[in-house]
Amino acid sequence: MKKTLILTTALISFVASSIAFAQSHGMKAADTNNDGNLTRAELSAHVGKRFAKLDKDGDGSITKEERKVARADRRAERFAKLDTDGNGSLSPEEFQVQTDKYHGKGGKKGGKHHGRHAKLDANKDGVIDKAEFEARAFKRFDRIDTNNDDVVSAEERQAAYAKHKKHGPKAKPE
Repeated sequence: MKKTLILTTALISFVASSIAFAQSHGMKAADTNNDGNLTRAELSAHVGKRFAKLDKDGDGSITKEERKVARADRRAERFAKLDTDGNGSLSPEEFQVQTDKYHGKGGKKGGKHHGRHAKLDANKDGVIDKAEFEARAFKRFDRIDTNNDDVVSAEERQAAYAKHKKHGPKAKPE
């Protein structure tokens, strides 16, 4: 029973982290004026806030320990959201609600989870500085901004999402 609970919790954490990441850290979330367009300035501000939140000691870098603390905090938040009755454990019903949200009722949704955990520590010094943290976001921004106007429109975002679903995350713009 204990193994089942641990495995169930691990699965739910993975599913919820994927959903939470997409909702709270995606490009749509960075669109602060909600006009459907994401400017480079909006993305920079959003990434800066995320970096500051992870850089607990404010020294300009995110250490392995800070990443562990952030990961533990996210897991606790996700579990609390899933544990709707607040009893400290997940019932089959609570588990099924989350499973249905992710997979759709009676079917499969999504697929393999790719690349979100890519190494950000480009210089391999054991810490992530702000430039390393921003690089991935701006690389993605530049790839999606197909007309190179420093704005990712809702249409560009939708086209990138459709391409990602069809060809996977490594697909290059056509």
